Amino acid sequence: MGDWLVNLTVILSDGTILKTRKRPRKSSARYNLNALFVGSEGTLGLVTEATLKLATPEENGVAAIAFNTIKDTASMAVDVIHKGIPIGAVEILDKVQMNVINQVGTTGRVWKEAPTLFLKFSGSKAIVADSIDQVRRIANKYSKLDVQFENDTVKQKQLWSARKEALWSMLSLRESGNEVWWTDVAVPLSRVAELIGERGIGLGKKEFLREELGDAPIQVMRSIKKSLDPHWLMNLGKIFDPEDK
Repeated sequence: MGDWLVNLTVILSDGTILKTRKRPRKSSARYNLNALFVGSEGTLGLVTEATLKLATPEENGVAAIAFNTIKDTASMAVDVIHKGIPIGAVEILDKVQMNVINQVGTTGRVWKEAPTLFLKFSGSKAIVADSIDQVRRIANKYSKLDVQFENDTVKQKQLWSARKEALWSMLSLRESGNEVWWTDVAVPLSRVAELIGERGIGLGKKEFLREELGDAPIQVMRSIKKSLDPHWLMNLGKIFDPEDK
C-alpha cells in the first residue's frame, strides 16, 4: 500500500495538521514522511486523509496449487518471489484449513485437503501470461497434487474463495465458549519454508523487537517517537512501551 500513497493528512499529538507531500510528484530533497507514518501503526500521528494512486490492470489471473507438504508450498512461494515475478497476493492454507473449508462447504466446491498456495496476478495480458508461464515452470520442480489457473473473472473468484472463507470456516466449527487467537511472526525470507511468518511485530511479540532490529534502530525509533509525540499520547504501548520517556 505504501507504494500507492501520494499524500497523507496527519494530525500530530500537539494538534498540528501535517500534509506529507505537496504537488511535486518526484523529489529526492526530503524524508519519506509517507513511509514514516504508514509504518508507525498510529504511534506518531492520526491519519485523517490519504490520497492514493489508482490503476486498472488490463488482465488478472489466479492460481491455486496443492502440494504434498507445507515445506514445498512455502518453498514454491519463496521461489516465485526470488524470481521477481509480479504477484498481487500470495497466501498459503495448510491441509487442516482446507479440510475445514470442505466441511463447512461455503465455497461451493470440494478442495484437495493438502497445503495449497494461492497466487494473484495482474498487469497487461502479456505480463500476466508470462507470470503464469513462469509459475507453471517453477511448480514443476515440486511434488504437487493439483494445479489450477484461471483468467475468467467469475472462476477467479471461485478459485480464490478458499482464501476468503478460511477464517470464517474455522470460526464456525469452534466449540461454544472457545475463542480464536491468531498472531503473526516474521522470519528471514530464506527461512520461510521452515516457519511461515508475515507482517508486523504485533502487540504480543513487541518484546522481541529489540532482538529483531538491535539497539541502535530501536533508539532511533524512540527518538522519532519522542520528537513527534513527547507525551506519548498516540497509540500508547504499540510497537514499544514508554519506559524511557
